Amino acid sequence: MSGEPSNPVETEQEKISEQMEDKKKQLRETAKWILTGFGAIAAALLAGINLSSISKVTSPYIYFAMISFLVALTAVFLEIYLVSQVLTCGSMNEQQMRRFVNDRQVQKISNLNNVLLLDGYLTVDKFFDDYDEKGARFETAKKEKDFKTLDEMNQEMKKMVQTYFNLRDEISFTSVKFTYKKAIQGIFIFGAIAALAIAVFAWSVGKTPAAVTMFVNPPAAAQLTLTEAGQQALAPSLGEKCVAQPAVAVILLSVEGGSFDVVSQPTADCAVVRFKVSADVGQVKTQP
Repeated sequence: MSGEPSNPVETEQEKISEQMEDKKKQLRETAKWILTGFGAIAAALLAGINLSSISKVTSPYIYFAMISFLVALTAVFLEIYLVSQVLTCGSMNEQQMRRFVNDRQVQKISNLNNVLLLDGYLTVDKFFDDYDEKGARFETAKKEKDFKTLDEMNQEMKKMVQTYFNLRDEISFTSVKFTYKKAIQGIFIFGAIAALAIAVFAWSVGKTPAAVTMFVNPPAAAQLTLTEAGQQALAPSLGEKCVAQPAVAVILLSVEGGSFDVVSQPTADCAVVRFKVSADVGQVKTQP
């Protein structure tokens, strides 16, 4: 047989690393689905504000609608932020790992100060202190070509490096799991807040007074005085000469809110067109 035999320690380390990566991948895949769901909710909220009749809501309901909408949107984006952290966390330097391991919230879900994990060390801090001190001695021996010290420390450093990698993988997985747990808790908290805020928003918008259509029976003759904006808007349909007149003769059909439904009376300059007149288009006055 040719080739060098595989190192059983390295092979075992690779298996452990692969298992940790698979576990992190599963959590992150679930987080992606949650992120997609809350992203869709955020898009629906933004679209809903445009489709709703919020511009017609009167005081004080307009304030309820505005505040509840902002609360719902904030809750959704906070949950999106929490879930996105699951996709990016896991990579730490030594100082970050020390702080993470000693975090009380982290200790509730995982005890990383584990003697078996640390190969006999009582705490992560003690392991890192010894790892840094011996690592510095080993590097100094390499620079000074102190082969005796290198031979004495070689096996010990290999063992410590393996423990370091095991610890790093465990901390990385625990970081993802811890962040994922916070995101799941956020679903219930921020989801409930968003649902309540959306309900208040819908209630507020539902308080919009319904527009009452009043039909004129029989239809009444009226005079329409166009604004400059109204002249520009109606010139293509009524005709340039028609909109230039001081007043346009129309037939008033109905009134809905502040809008008038009219039909222009046919003349030499004016075509017959049915259209709605609001305040920015012009002013309608019925003839006595």
